[in-house]
Amino acid sequence: MKTFAVIGPGAVGTTIAKAIQDSGLDLTLYGREDKNVILEDFSSGEETRLRVKALNQATEHVDVIFIAVKAPQLQSVLDDLPRLCHQDTCVVLCQNGMGQLKHLSSYNAYHAVIYISGQKSGDHITHYRDYDIHVQNTKTTSHLKATLQHSALNVHLSDDVARKQWYKLLVNIGINSVTAYYAEPASVLKNKEAYHMTKALIQEGFNVAVAQGIDFEDTIMTKIMRIYEGYPDEMGTSMYYDIINKRPLELEVIHGYVRRVAHINEVSTPTLNKVYHDLKDTEKRYLEV
Repeated sequence: MKTFAVIGPGAVGTTIAKAIQDSGLDLTLYGREDKNVILEDFSSGEETRLRVKALNQATEHVDVIFIAVKAPQLQSVLDDLPRLCHQDTCVVLCQNGMGQLKHLSSYNAYHAVIYISGQKSGDHITHYRDYDIHVQNTKTTSHLKATLQHSALNVHLSDDVARKQWYKLLVNIGINSVTAYYAEPASVLKNKEAYHMTKALIQEGFNVAVAQGIDFEDTIMTKIMRIYEGYPDEMGTSMYYDIINKRPLELEVIHGYVRRVAHINEVSTPTLNKVYHDLKDTEKRYLEV
């Protein structure tokens, strides 16, 4: 694995791209158009300029591709993907939610669980915390982990990636929901109503996961709420920024996925249903304008 591409110059994609680039590996960051973006490290204030190339002009095969566009934009990159891939190219899907891997069935693709917190405003990205990538343990991903061992990225190999995916679903279904629902960043958890909504959403998601056969410990609620406590008040989530900027939401791959599994297993999810329908109505109103 010598050549890398990252598709999507957002908070996750730009952070991954810089980490790979800084380790001395051959890296190209792709987006909709040729431009520059600035990545700022929140803790140090250090800024780095990264070059973005237009994806529709890509012609060179690479060994590894990280797809870091959000789920609603996945279809927009599929037509360009063949020009970047040779027969052994490893494709790592870096998206929230579940169910999207079916769109990459003809590739050597893995749906990773990503913990990289940041925000994007125009062409300026702020990285807040974490560089963690959890992916299924295979010969290919073991090679990937070894190749990236000198980068800032922490590649974790898992023999039970479904459990990791469900855990991230629970993390997202709490904080993503309430920051979008109230259109406020992480400080929204100081609101008692939002705090209780968050816990109810996590509990309902937990009930669905257990019904689906996922082995979770009873302390998972406490662990997730502690994760949130470490977030800066001003930090937004991906869904919060989508609401603020009136962009399509990741509802179907997060909330919609859990609701579908809940229906199959006959699990009640009243809070999740309300949040899903209310956010769906909000999204519909601004997308129709």
